Amino acid sequence: MIRRPPRSTHCISSAASDVYKRQILYIIQDELLKNSSTEFAGVITRHPLTDELWMRVVSNTPLKDIENATNTAIKGAAELKKLLASKIKVK
Repeated sequence: MIRRPPRSTHCISSAASDVYKRQILYIIQDELLKNSSTEFAGVITRHPLTDELWMRVVSNTPLKDIENATNTAIKGAAELKKLLASKIKVK
């Protein structure tokens, strides 16, 4: 079966890029929601024909919270990369 991008997407690489952008924002959203000071964190796709994604955050210090959540996500990705590299043996 051939996987095809959504009809609104002009090429496969563009579709993959949109998916990765959303996944990154969802990971940051998850980290934000772990913080007790975050009242709301949501990812919004403005329109399916554009690549515009928004994130809405309601907290006392939204920019600081986004920065902390992003840094936590980056640290987690680095730890995962290190773990995978230690488990994969290249011959």
